[in-house]
Amino acid sequence: MRLLRPSAICGILGLALFVAGFFLPAVRFPPDPRPEAQWGPGVMNREFPGYLCAEITLVGIASFVRRPTSETTLTALTGLINPLVMLYLVTYSVKRLNRARPWIAGAIVGCCLAMWVQLAAEHVTLLVGHCLWIAGIAVLLFSPLVNQHLQRSVSKR
Repeated sequence: MRLLRPSAICGILGLALFVAGFFLPAVRFPPDPRPEAQWGPGVMNREFPGYLCAEITLVGIASFVRRPTSETTLTALTGLINPLVMLYLVTYSVKRLNRARPWIAGAIVGCCLAMWVQLAAEHVTLLVGHCLWIAGIAVLLFSPLVNQHLQRSVSKR
């Protein structure tokens, strides 16, 4: 499938949003209710940038592989999002993988749903980095639909 210019622009925009989300604050965890956690050298910033979230979830995959539990399952699924997005981008350059693209997109959406379930259960506040990261993924997944729509409208002429 040949990419048309608007579809390529969508892809570039999606990739830019996706990458920008890694460098901005992505999530804020609620404060620890224990009194001893409110003071002293152990007090940590409860906001995490996107790249740190990605690192934590990749460690979650390793933890799941070593000892699978129900708690690590959602973290492992969350950790698969970024590698799946990279694989999705590879499908654009390898023609043999074109048929796999919708399946990879479905897996990305499923992993995002698992991530939101986990974040909601932990009462995590989503910040601008997370929103840009998700918007980038959505635009990347949406760009083939733009391409199909444009090819149909060009072929009708």
